[in-house]
Amino acid sequence: MLSTAPRIVSSLPSLQLHSLQFHCFSSQLRTCPYHHTICSKPGPHLTHLCHSSSDPVEVPLSETEETDADLKEEREGGFQIEVEKVEGRKNARRIKAQVRIDAQLETVWDVLTDYEGLADFIPGLSESQLLHYEDNFARLYQVGQQELALGFKFSAKGVIECYEKEMEFVSDSCRKRAIEFNMVEGDFKTFEGQWCIELEFGTKLLYSVEVEPKLMVPVQLIEGRLCREVEVNLLSIREEAQRLQKLQNDTLLGQR
Repeated sequence: MLSTAPRIVSSLPSLQLHSLQFHCFSSQLRTCPYHHTICSKPGPHLTHLCHSSSDPVEVPLSETEETDADLKEEREGGFQIEVEKVEGRKNARRIKAQVRIDAQLETVWDVLTDYEGLADFIPGLSESQLLHYEDNFARLYQVGQQELALGFKFSAKGVIECYEKEMEFVSDSCRKRAIEFNMVEGDFKTFEGQWCIELEFGTKLLYSVEVEPKLMVPVQLIEGRLCREVEVNLLSIREEAQRLQKLQNDTLLGQR
């Protein structure tokens, strides 16, 4: 969920597909609502990532087609997402997102740190193994796979290190706790960020990641997919946390 090293694989034997690696979430074959560069042509993800080595492919978006404007958008259900360019790093992006959750901070924390249970409710995450844990440090191995159209499969695997921070008391009415993560195996030049749960007049989950593919992969080709899957992940975590919170509340009411 936090970071993986995927590749596109086809079940059609006549195609010889190149492999690419980027953050693993469930994949979607549709135009992206998050970025004008991605949306300026329909369906760029499949045409750029899945092709025969001998067949003609669509030419990647030129520099003149790329907008210089960062994007900030608020979607239904209180979900917000923002995409920024990273100064001095042309092929890097910074994605920030947040969502409000009707659950206690501790409940959301339990969901995030149930590392081997993440695959139970994160779409497209088929395996999540806790390789090592000690002193608020976790090393994970994750595998994701999603069926696509036309016999294609999106599969992913990778290793990520997580650093659990202690509770921070910002003020009498505000406290927060964070998990910093960094991909240590994969084809990203950079993939690191943070989960942060903030409690102040309600609980809010914040996510930020800085991503830079290796030079062979223009970041605009995967930017839209990343944004979509960030949304899927945060909303899935919210649903699971609220489900657990309801169970806890019902249990307390039953004991009275």
